[in-house]
Amino acid sequence: MKTLFYRIGYGMVFVIINIRVGIDLMPNVIGYLMILSALSGLRKKEQSFGMGVRASVALSIISIPQFFRAHELHLNNPVLSLNVDLVLNLAETVLQWVLLYSICAGSFKLAEIRGKGELAASVRFRWYFYFGCSALYMFSYPFILNAEVTGLILISSLATAIAFLMILLVIRRVGRELAKPFEISV
Repeated sequence: MKTLFYRIGYGMVFVIINIRVGIDLMPNVIGYLMILSALSGLRKKEQSFGMGVRASVALSIISIPQFFRAHELHLNNPVLSLNVDLVLNLAETVLQWVLLYSICAGSFKLAEIRGKGELAASVRFRWYFYFGCSALYMFSYPFILNAEVTGLILISSLATAIAFLMILLVIRRVGRELAKPFEISV
């Protein structure tokens, strides 16, 4: 089980780090496929990971076009026109919520079953923190077209990245701690 959680962690690294030289050297699609393969194995232990399997499939499909073109949002288009990049970015964020919720919910339940209350609480807190930061980002994002909220966007983006890293670290910790056999208390 440790390797499955570590695979999720490595997949998350592919998703969060973008190195571009013409094309993405660490494509998100590879990260999502790594997460998909790990969640497929974890789904046998806890059903909460099933929702993450479906979200990682959708995210893999959405991220394929991003591999071939430069990642930039054109926010200066007229407001009435549909900006496909903006829609895909928002859809990707919502699907990432579902994916991370599934990972955190499954990890929380596994930790709780194993009697690791402190670990379960840490997973839950980090999910709430990530969701709050990214919800603030999603709320403020549409206003960038009409108002000066760059400070709010910057702060919420930074907080979301920090929260994502916190989830990455707790997922690795879940893998380490749940790999140990049950401890019998006397």
